[in-house]
Amino acid sequence: MKLLNSKIFELNPQRKITHQRIGVGQHHVLIIDDVFLSPDAVSHLMDELIYSDDLEIRKSGAGYRCDMAIPRDKLYKEVFLEHYKFYPNIRTIDEQGCIFDKYFDGANIIQDTSYPPHIDSHPNYQCNYAFVIYMNKKNLHGGTQFLRGAKPPYVEAVNNDQDMQDVMNINHTIDHDKPWDYRADQWTRYHMVEMKFNRLISYRSNILHAIYTDGKFYREKPRKTIVSNF
Repeated sequence: MKLLNSKIFELNPQRKITHQRIGVGQHHVLIIDDVFLSPDAVSHLMDELIYSDDLEIRKSGAGYRCDMAIPRDKLYKEVFLEHYKFYPNIRTIDEQGCIFDKYFDGANIIQDTSYPPHIDSHPNYQCNYAFVIYMNKKNLHGGTQFLRGAKPPYVEAVNNDQDMQDVMNINHTIDHDKPWDYRADQWTRYHMVEMKFNRLISYRSNILHAIYTDGKFYREKPRKTIVSNF
């Protein structure tokens, strides 16, 4: 029997917190650099995990996933309190848990679709925030992009059923050469946070965002992330 050493997920006392306000909506993006004290151990663990392409496990994710519980109370608390400075009316937490993702984002790796701008919505959870932790020490490329509709009403975030309908009506790219791309006549990128080893970024789960990559870089290389909603 193998036991998980929970100490590898300890937070780094020297971690650096940065706040960004983005878009017309002045959405808050939290960045915590050097978040884990032992990032090499976390990255190595991710290489040892067993991933699945099963839809029930990966849900809406387009990459291979491993759903596994890790110690996260301190991390959730810090992320929540940093957001609370900007969103004091959001007080409850209903956590989804952490998911380990490995993307090999070449065309048709799991299904023949793109990964268009989206929100992180989960029918069984009332989640307010999302975060992603980049765990690539090598093969760093791209990051997370934030987009708005290129035409009225220029949606940046989904706040109600009408906003959701407006987003669903936007056409998404289905392109074998650019599986993660979007149609420039439908979407405008207004901000991007670059991938960095051991970097956490967090934002409201209703803000439109997507992976940023040229669609070819990770065909033979893993894109390793830890993601969660709460």
